[in-house]
Amino acid sequence: RGAAEGGAAEEGADEGADEDADEGADEDADHTGIPCSLRTESKTVSLAKLFFVIGHVGLRQMIHIDQIHTEQRKRDEAKRATETKGRKGRKQRVQDELEMVTSSQADEADDELKDRLFADLVGTGTIGAFVPLLLSVCNNIQEYKSESLRATALLSVCKLMCTSQRFCEENIKLVFTLLRHQSDTVVRGNICIAIGDLAFRFPNLLAPWTTQLYRCLSDDVIRVRKNCLMVLTHLILNDMIKVKGQISQIALCMVDKEPKIANLAHLFFRELAQKGNTVYNVLPDVISNLTAARVPEDIFQRIMGVLFTYVQNDRQKESLIDKLCHRFPAAKEEHEYRNLGYCLTLMEYSEKCVKKLIDNFDLYKDKLTDQELNAYFQKVIGKAKKSAKSDMKDTINDFSSTVDNGGEKVALDDEDATAMKPSASPIRAVRKKPSRARKATRKRKVEWSDEDDDDIDDIELFDDDDDDEGTREKENARPAA
Repeated sequence: RGAAEGGAAEEGADEGADEDADEGADEDADHTGIPCSLRTESKTVSLAKLFFVIGHVGLRQMIHIDQIHTEQRKRDEAKRATETKGRKGRKQRVQDELEMVTSSQADEADDELKDRLFADLVGTGTIGAFVPLLLSVCNNIQEYKSESLRATALLSVCKLMCTSQRFCEENIKLVFTLLRHQSDTVVRGNICIAIGDLAFRFPNLLAPWTTQLYRCLSDDVIRVRKNCLMVLTHLILNDMIKVKGQISQIALCMVDKEPKIANLAHLFFRELAQKGNTVYNVLPDVISNLTAARVPEDIFQRIMGVLFTYVQNDRQKESLIDKLCHRFPAAKEEHEYRNLGYCLTLMEYSEKCVKKLIDNFDLYKDKLTDQELNAYFQKVIGKAKKSAKSDMKDTINDFSSTVDNGGEKVALDDEDATAMKPSASPIRAVRKKPSRARKATRKRKVEWSDEDDDDIDDIELFDDDDDDEGTREKENARPAA
């Protein structure tokens, strides 16, 4: 009995050890033989796949609804066109006006229905049931170590934002917050691309946030800068967002260390120059922004050298010269008025441009004491002389002398001033310029008469005695009448 009891105790101990071992194995493998770490990773991948499916299905449903709505509208327009073919005269005009009112009301109803369908996708629909989970991951994105999970969750939210304007308005702040503070470069790059789609769908809603998008052009990561530049290029060239002073950030990309980004920026401005006067309109703001940012002088000059090649119209040049000159009084620091002076050297000067520069002389004359700025104006004068006409060269030379003198008008020496004053003694006699009729008369034989004595009054004689004697001899030698 004792041996039996001892054997039973040993069996119980063995069974307890086996149970403890099984429980430990359950904690590590959970009856599947897969370790806990691998099991967690597999669940993360499965969740990322689910997020991708949710976002993509929502996007495809939106496209499907949009296509059905477009086809329905085309059918309605075709039906109205066939109904109006058989009508003539006044009755037709009245009916057409009624149909226009009816069709506009029907279109508004269709648009309202479409918006409700889009809202239901992320509201009461099947996809809407997963929206809280997606938003939970995005709001606490730093707690998830998986890059794929974070990226797919955010992309899915952005896709669903494209389907509904209300949902986009509610979560647009979250997207731009992640764009600014997220350390994951993949997430930031994907957000830049998603913002382009959102701007296409809801341009008025995204307009106040474009400044945040421009900041990505100065990101440390090449991928983020490139994605942002490509998105902005697409939006601006297709007139989805307005061109403003922030375009100076794109101008800085022309001197980017990455050749692909620099080439993209050059291509952007080349295409933008073909859209009317856009480059001319934003050029003053670009100059101001780059100057305020204290961009190094060599970089500023490289950028301006490219942008000013797109200003070819003479009227644009005149207006630009006037705008630049009016900025000199507000320029207090050296780099500010030197940048303005350098910009003036980048244009070719016609006669009107030179006059515009001279007319605004009082605005910048106090800055001409700076040697570098003075050298820029001398370069401008050199360009003006090449294209100036003969009657304009004297004015340009006087202007050049004034610039050489540091903005002060050239003062004459005492001797020169005395020489310029009218002499106390009479000046040399010069007979008045004869008219054409008198020239023709001179060809005939001249006969002296008493009337010719009156012509002598037009002659002013010298005070010198020798000249008086010579004049008397000539008068005595005149033949008698």
